[in-house]
Amino acid sequence: MKTTNSTEKRLKKVKTTKTNEIVSRFIKYIFLIAVIIFVINGVYKGYKLGYAIFSNQPINVNSKRVITLYVDENDTAKTVGKELEEENIIKNATVFWIQSIIFECDIIPGTYEVGEAMTQREILELLSTQKQ
Repeated sequence: MKTTNSTEKRLKKVKTTKTNEIVSRFIKYIFLIAVIIFVINGVYKGYKLGYAIFSNQPINVNSKRVITLYVDENDTAKTVGKELEEENIIKNATVFWIQSIIFECDIIPGTYEVGEAMTQREILELLSTQKQ
């Protein structure tokens, strides 16, 4: 009886060890897949942001719609970008703000005419060079 009990215990231990190995490998693979998905997602979002910053395309090339933009002394590229995004003149206020930093555009207070056919870079150049 002792040998049977001992053999049964060893078999249970072997089965438990194999089960633990399988579960451990499964968890490792799931973790690896999650990391790969995370990295791919980050690369994709980084590419989209970079493309948006440097592609320089207007929201609507054929549009004749123009608005009057009032910029006061307290306005920043962030606040102006939000206002332009709300008015549907630009696609993304964050990209507008990042472009203002990259292209070193300091917004000058004044009154400006901006439209959907203008690129964000053109708007930034206008806001940083023209004073009305």
